[in-house]
Amino acid sequence: MPNPNQISPNTNPHPPAFHEHTSSGFCWQIIVKSGNRQSLLAAIRSLDNFPDLRISIDPPSLL
Repeated sequence: MPNPNQISPNTNPHPPAFHEHTSSGFCWQIIVKSGNRQSLLAAIRSLDNFPDLRISIDPPSLL
């Protein structure tokens, strides 16, 4: 059974981003909401071990 906490193209239930493939690779759009911004920022900081991961906080558009 897939780990629901693991982010992977093979196990992630989220659909790809609107522009699924770019010249730099594949894109996945994951929208996360939280009632506590500090908890959300702490979760984002925990992803620092993934140098190829790019995160956009409060993007001007979801497209």
